[in-house]
Amino acid sequence: MSSINSNTYEQLYNLQKLKNLSSLELPRLFQPSYIAFDSIIRELLSRLYRLTAYNTYYLLDQSLPCLRHLTLKQCNCEQFSILLNRIPHLHSLNIILSIDIHTDWSNYTTKLIHLKRLILTLNGEKVTMIQMKQFLSKLPNLTHFQFSTQGDIDLLEGQQWELLVSHLIIFDFHIRLLCSSFQFSIKTILNSFRSSFWLEDKRWFVACDGLRLENIFTIPCFVSNIVTYPYVNWPPLCTSSDFNFDPYIKCLQLSLLNPVPHRFTNITSIVINTDEILTDLGLLGFVNLVEHMPYLNTITLRDL
Repeated sequence: MSSINSNTYEQLYNLQKLKNLSSLELPRLFQPSYIAFDSIIRELLSRLYRLTAYNTYYLLDQSLPCLRHLTLKQCNCEQFSILLNRIPHLHSLNIILSIDIHTDWSNYTTKLIHLKRLILTLNGEKVTMIQMKQFLSKLPNLTHFQFSTQGDIDLLEGQQWELLVSHLIIFDFHIRLLCSSFQFSIKTILNSFRSSFWLEDKRWFVACDGLRLENIFTIPCFVSNIVTYPYVNWPPLCTSSDFNFDPYIKCLQLSLLNPVPHRFTNITSIVINTDEILTDLGLLGFVNLVEHMPYLNTITLRDL
């Protein structure tokens, strides 16, 4: 369900007739004020196996006995705590959680012994390693964990993570550093993720995208699909000696057309930020470039 219109009630009413319906996606801000809507949706929710929702409306005072897979795009800590107590048998969760300095989000998590997969985005205050330890201790059977957050240097200790995630099959993270000036070098940080545990046992590789160490992330999960030419901090520094970032690039932003980079073959979009294309030499270079891009479908000329 992607929108609400005059036919929505009829569509919802018809959904009730689908006795085997097990999966539903509610559109953004789906909060109708009509009692008829409420009763229909609540009846549907009680038998869903999989649900995607924008927020917790309908969920906090609703029985969800069959729900095993939940995607939730907006939630605060208090809502998070209430919700988890209502779905203790959840198998997978994809959630964007808003946290603040006044609440310790890791304390709001109840023990979820059935949860296997978790995609967690934390927005707001910084996250600490102590909080991550406390949080993961409540998910004893987790096998797939992906998270994105902001924090300080204590989140970038590879040896500490080894103790927490050795039981995981898949582990990915994207950490945005709040402070980029500290005593540790990029080499020191990346070396903590170069042990045999990371490189051989798990084959989990870590990269950073800049000399100021603003972002640390696992690859290929969090590889950017955009690159600027001439290159700015490209390619990222990485714990793998043979990882090729080029095939992941889908958008090329050009401020220079001569010489032309031919290394990206999976480009679907080009953004041109130079008036070189208005010259014969620039146009020739551009034509030369796109001949090597079989998937290109969008060209944007900006500020020319």
